[in-house]
Formats: sequence, structure tokens, C-alpha cells
Amino acid sequence: MAESADCIRTAPSRRTLILAGLLLAALACLGLNRDLWTPDEPREAEMIREMYLSPSLIPTLDLSPFYEKPPVYYWLGATLFAATGGASIWAARLLSALAGLLTLWVLYRWGLRAGSSALGLTSAVLFATSSVFLYATHWIILDPLLMLWMTLAAWAGYEVVAGGRTRYLVLFYGALLLALWTKGLVGPVLLGVGLVLYFVLDRRRKPWRAFRPLWGGLVSLAGLAALASAITLAGGTKALYQWAWVNHVDRFLHPVGTGHAQPLLYYTWTLALAVLPWLVPLFMVFRPAFWRGRFEGASDASPSTLNPPPFPSGLSGGEPDGTRPLPDPAVYAAALVVGGLFILSLASTKREIYLLPVLPPLFLLMGWQAEELVAKAAPPHARGGALLWLQAAVMIIWAVALPAALLLYGHGGRAVPLLLLAAGLVCSIGLLLSARRGRRHIRGWASACAGAFCLALFFGAVPVIAVQKNMTFFVQRLDGHFPAGAPVYALGADETLRGIIPFVTGRRVIALPDDYLSEIEPGLHRPADLLVQGQDPHQEQTLGREGYSLVESHTFGRNRTIALWSRPH
Repeated sequence: MAESADCIRTAPSRRTLILAGLLLAALACLGLNRDLWTPDEPREAEMIREMYLSPSLIPTLDLSPFYEKPPVYYWLGATLFAATGGASIWAARLLSALAGLLTLWVLYRWGLRAGSSALGLTSAVLFATSSVFLYATHWIILDPLLMLWMTLAAWAGYEVVAGGRTRYLVLFYGALLLALWTKGLVGPVLLGVGLVLYFVLDRRRKPWRAFRPLWGGLVSLAGLAALASAITLAGGTKALYQWAWVNHVDRFLHPVGTGHAQPLLYYTWTLALAVLPWLVPLFMVFRPAFWRGRFEGASDASPSTLNPPPFPSGLSGGEPDGTRPLPDPAVYAAALVVGGLFILSLASTKREIYLLPVLPPLFLLMGWQAEELVAKAAPPHARGGALLWLQAAVMIIWAVALPAALLLYGHGGRAVPLLLLAAGLVCSIGLLLSARRGRRHIRGWASACAGAFCLALFFGAVPVIAVQKNMTFFVQRLDGHFPAGAPVYALGADETLRGIIPFVTGRRVIALPDDYLSEIEPGLHRPADLLVQGQDPHQEQTLGREGYSLVESHTFGRNRTIALWSRPH
């Protein structure tokens, strides 16, 4: 292990760090100006716009209070709107991109402090080119911001355990409060369970004392009470019940109209999909050899013992003479990952994007495995070649498969897929040559392969997906059918429809009840134009009897059909 540890401690040059930062920043800025995609982006973009137009403690959707979400995400989004000259799609999406970039910086700093700059850089690059990070940070949704606060809190917590300064304790609780005010209790609970697990594993050192639990608990309760009071003042006890019970307990025990019910072991396979294409480092994390002796060292640590090898430690928080052991960063990161996955798996409502807060500590472990994999394959020993070739094969498939599929089955032009395929092949050849020679710059070629796939996704796949996801063009066409300044009356209006119409047209949506057609009285005034979401033959027959005729309809994806019905004025 000494050889691999020395290899990891080899610091990348400043030029390498600057180049990596510029490339990651460029990757984060790709595709920010594409149109809103169903189902989440229209709702979030409109809520940011309404917060920008009318700042408040409670976000609103179509001018109605939206008690599910605390306000921090929408405050920051409104700030970006103000800084960029008004409401726009790219400014709303920029918030997720910035949150992703800052998360990578925190992960790099965490890796630097826990091991070396090479470890930090490798972990950040792996995470930046993973599938879930790539699409989440180019999506108007608040989970990337929650990921940032959770990564800050996790890193600060590690510094606290390692004997860091008081500023890390302030940063820890500050990040937890921001997570609370961004998405409620889910963030603090995920991190809290992971920390409790770590305290159990490292019980001899009693690391929980460094967190000053009494003082921290009072600060956390004050933040929670302030949020609950703001919700109660805005909407009364019914609003507090909606936020506290329905959005937390009911969504945990069983989905409430979310459509995201999944089995208990859902994250066992979605975790592998989320970290693609870095499957080999993921599986290497579970090697018994990597964990042998660590948990015994954590639980039986004495004042005369140091961290168990092989995970390096670059922190200066411990005593140089070995009188106080530093925390093992591998055990700490693993506890956060296992604790977070445990809580996420218990919840009935599951989505792949919910993994974001637990992925940074996982990629810290994966970064170490990737560095060790390359070090073992380097001359003169050249061990571990099979795993290196396996990861190279995954990367080649990752870089070439998507542009090849676009070339064979796409309906657009052939120039872009051919160019993307050529880029993927060049990267693949460089990766094969590097793997064959066991050179350490294989990391650069592997990153290039991941980057080639990212380019294929943005310039090739996004235009294909947009046909099914983009509702903007259809709503713009419908806008011409409505009188100037008139609201849009809609049947079957959900959060997506109540977001996309105001954001694109500036019109309010008047959501009609589901039994509107069956309860209508003869001679009662009916809107001349009616927007209907969903397909119901009985409803269509009723509309025909009421004098409505179909003007235009469009289907987005598998199950979202929107139709405009009109009757003579």
C-alpha cells in the first residue's frame, strides 16, 4: 500500500488544477438555455419568477401559497433573476449549475484535507462526469442546492471531528440550517443518521463531544421554529400541518399523489446507474481488503494509535506525536453514505435524484479507489490490469454508444452525430493506449471519454429528448387563442400546467374542479376557451354536447396530453 499511497500524494500541478476547473465550469454552463422540460422545471421556474416579482417568506405557484418547499432556493433564484436583468430560463437553471460547481469545489477541498490534492481532484472529476450529477445540475430543481449544503456540512463535520477550529462548527450548523430552509428536515435527518452511525463506530474517541450538541441543538431548534412560525403566520395551522405532516411523514410512509412509490431495494440498482460510467471504482469500495482493520481501529482506538492504513490523511488537526488519533476519513465517509441510504430506502417515495446528498462522500471513497487502481497498473509492477481494462471498456462504451445510436436511429442531421462519434473514438483510442502502457495519464483519457459522452448528451441527445419534454412551443401557440389579459381555464391542471402557462404567457391559470362538466347547470356561463389535460372519452363527449370543438392537442411523453377546446363566443 505504500506505493499506492505515495502515488496518491503526488500533487497535480497548478496548471492542471486550473485547466480542470475551467473545463468543469464550461461543462456546467452547457445547455442552460434550453426550454423548460416537464414535469418539474415549469413549476420551479414559475415559483422563482413569482418570488422575484413579489418577494415573500412563503413561495407561491400561480399566486397560491406553496407550503411544501421552504424559501431559500427561491430567494437565491430570484436574486439571480435580479442580477441578470429579469426572469429567464437560463438564469433559473444557472442556480443548479452554480450549486454543482460549488459542490465540486467543496469535495475537492474535502479530499485535499482528508488525503491529498490528487485525491480531491480525482473525486471531483469523477463526480462531475457521473450521470446523475450531469443531468441534476442542468435541471431547474432544488436538489443540487440541497446537495451543496449537505456536502458543506459533511466536510465541516469531518473537520470538527478532526479537531478543527470553531469556524468549522459554525459552518456545520450554518449549512444544516440552510439545508433545513431549502428542503425541510430531509437534509439534517440524512446527515444526522450518518453521524450517529459514525459515533457508534468511533465510540472510544467520543467525537460527538466536538459538535457541542447542547449548543448546536438549540441553534437547530431555533432555525426549525423560525421556519414553522413563518409557515404558520402565512397560512395558519393548516399550512403547518401540510408542511410538517403531509410533506414529511406522509411522503415518508406512503406517497401522497407523487407517483414515486418504489420498492425497498430501489437504490441498490439506481446507485449504479447514478455513478455511471465509474462502475469499477464503485465496486472497489466494497472490497473487504479496503475495510479490513478500519472499524476495529475506529472502535478500539487508544491515545497511542493512529489512523489505520491505507487511506491517507493530510489534516493537521491531530497531534504530530500520535497522542490524539485523527479520524479515519474512509469510516467517516462510509458512515454518511450508509446512514443516508438507509433513510432513503425506508421512505416509500423514492427518486434517483434523491441520492444527490449522499453521493459526495461516496465519490470521495471512489476517488481513492480510482487512484489506487491507476497506481497498481503503473510500471514496474502493473498489477490490477483486469480491473483497469474493465473500466476502460465501460468508458469506451460510454463515449461511443450514444453518438452511434443517434447516428443509426436519430431523425435529425448526421453531421453532429458523426462529429460526436469521431470525438468518442479518438478518446477511446487514447484510453486504450494508456491502459496498455499502464501510464498514469490514463486518468486524463478516462476523463476525456466521460467528457465526450457529456458533449454527445448535450448536442445530440438533448434535442431528441426535448421533443417529448418541451412544452414551451405548444403553450406559445395556444397563447394566441386567448383574449389579451384573460386567464386560462383548465381542467385537470396540475403543478406543471400551473407553472408553464404563467411563466411563458404571464396568464393566470384558473383550475376547474374535476366534476366541473358534470355539475354545470344549463344556461350557466362557460368559458369560451377551455384547456384540458388528460384523455377521457366520456369527458370529450360531454365537451361536444356543451358546444365545444377541439382546436389543437399535443402529447408529451407517455401520459401527458394537453388539448384546447373552444366554443362560439
